[in-house]
Amino acid sequence: MFLLSLIAGFSAFNRIDTLILFLPLIIYEGSEIRKKEILSPVILAGFYPVLAWEIFSIIYYGFPFPNTFLFLKQ
Repeated sequence: MFLLSLIAGFSAFNRIDTLILFLPLIIYEGSEIRKKEILSPVILAGFYPVLAWEIFSIIYYGFPFPNTFLFLKQ
């Protein structure tokens, strides 16, 4: 589960909309694991690169999304 979430995290680091591709697989694999108490920290650990980037982006740029997201809203 950690490896799956790490791959999904790195793909989201590259392009955030790729999470849509990994979300069904993460949900399926998460439902197969019997120990629910260790599930969320393992998934969260895989997404540390994305979380670190989002925190840096908010602090440095003041906005968590890329500039292309702003142009899509107009």
